[in-house]
Amino acid sequence: MQQEPDTKTSRFSITVPPETLAAIRIAEGIPQLADLIGTALTTWGAIGTTDPISLGDIHQALTDAADQLPQLLQDITLLRDAMLAQDNV
Repeated sequence: MQQEPDTKTSRFSITVPPETLAAIRIAEGIPQLADLIGTALTTWGAIGTTDPISLGDIHQALTDAADQLPQLLQDITLLRDAMLAQDNV
């Protein structure tokens, strides 16, 4: 007699490769980065005409964009290395 597994207590785990997670973060991060830089560029007026509040907004948008760059670089490098390793198999 075969017993059916108790689905209430069965647990499964799925291992997601790090390069897959990196690709997901890249796909989310690039549009955010573009939006932040776009915000900074559209807020910027001619030299000497941007008001102090707008300058603060520009500074914040560029700071937020710069904060995202290290993680994006790390993820892009991880993805590149995984692709190179796969090509060398």
